[in-house]
Amino acid sequence: MLYFRFELWAVPPLLEAIETPNGKAVKKLPRGEIDLFNGILLDWKGQGERAMELIGRALEQIPAESIGIRNEAEIYYAVSSQTAG
Repeated sequence: MLYFRFELWAVPPLLEAIETPNGKAVKKLPRGEIDLFNGILLDWKGQGERAMELIGRALEQIPAESIGIRNEAEIYYAVSSQTAG
């Protein structure tokens, strides 16, 4: 929801909480989605090359049947390639 409301400032603490709830590492995570949102944040910061790496990795991990999130990833991969130059 924060992403769609352009409240991107609130996303990093949520991603950190997902990855290490209560300070403990989690073994099974939605790694593709986490990489996607970290990549989107990097793209907004102007770090297109690093964003492409994370979003590319996300595309490798997000299942083909997850059409909506894959579409977002494809769009942001293209956008980050433009940011990277």
